[in-house]
Amino acid sequence: MANIVLKNICKEYTKNQSIIEDLNLEIEDGSFTILLGASGCGKSTILRMVAGLEQETKGNILIDNKDMKNVEPGDRNIAMVFQNYALYPTMTVRENIEFGLKNMKIPKQERNEKIAEAVKIVGLQDFLDRKPQNLSGGQRQRVALARAIVKEPKVFLMDEPLSNLDAKLRTQIRTDLIELYQKIKTTFLYVTHDQIEAMSMATKIVLLHKGKIQQIGTPKEIYEKPQNVYTAKFIGSPPMNVIIKNTINPQFKFAPEETVFIGFRPEKATLEEQENCIKIPGEIVAKEFLGDQILYKINTGDETIQIKTFSKAIVEDKSCTVYIKKEDLHFFDKNEMRIDC
Repeated sequence: MANIVLKNICKEYTKNQSIIEDLNLEIEDGSFTILLGASGCGKSTILRMVAGLEQETKGNILIDNKDMKNVEPGDRNIAMVFQNYALYPTMTVRENIEFGLKNMKIPKQERNEKIAEAVKIVGLQDFLDRKPQNLSGGQRQRVALARAIVKEPKVFLMDEPLSNLDAKLRTQIRTDLIELYQKIKTTFLYVTHDQIEAMSMATKIVLLHKGKIQQIGTPKEIYEKPQNVYTAKFIGSPPMNVIIKNTINPQFKFAPEETVFIGFRPEKATLEEQENCIKIPGEIVAKEFLGDQILYKINTGDETIQIKTFSKAIVEDKSCTVYIKKEDLHFFDKNEMRIDC
């Protein structure tokens, strides 16, 4: 295992146009850290710099306390899994997994032992003689994982490895990756734009926006205590409702004086009457029945908010009142930063 440290990292593709600017980040030894963010936020660029596939413009990258400046990708003791699998089509599963070991001059007996162990972990014992075109998408991704496992790297780097899979396979491979991490306990650095992947797999999430870190924390910390409005709106399905504080509304007099924005999670609100709650009148403009939950879109006059309920009763009236407990509210200042109170 190894930690990864990025010190004052800057990445420019054109002069005076930084993709990453003065980034400082430590990936803890043995963690499953996920770089999360929308397309173009710089997460894949960071991963590729760690892998040595792209050169940082400024700064230093350390893996296992060793500076990677001028260290070739093949000498960094890492294994990378891509979204397109990157398998050799003319080789069998065994040959694809074995290819890197041959280049490392590993003896044949040891190669066979490593392959047997890796395919057992990913469940491909019966597919060793098949070629990639005869495998499903999920099986191909498992081959890519097995190929990475046999190298016994200090760090696994994964660049959106599930994005080409259908929803059912993504769920299955997510479970496989969690089990794999728990078995081998190696440092994982994983890139995705999918918050479900991040929330379900990560021990630590690094949320990025325009090359800057918005928040670092466990999934629970980021969900329950977003440090800014961007994080609050990015995490959650549906995301947090964020409304502008109405200073003339006496209900919000208890909010900190510097409050400009007030947020609450859709599942923390209800349409059922409750005491000691903030009350927001509105009109239901749309509803979605999703089996175990119902999503309501509600126009409050100034804002459109979403409510998630787990009640089996569907509210048919258009006019409604939204009830939210004071302790479930989040407060943000004019700079959209969290106010703790």
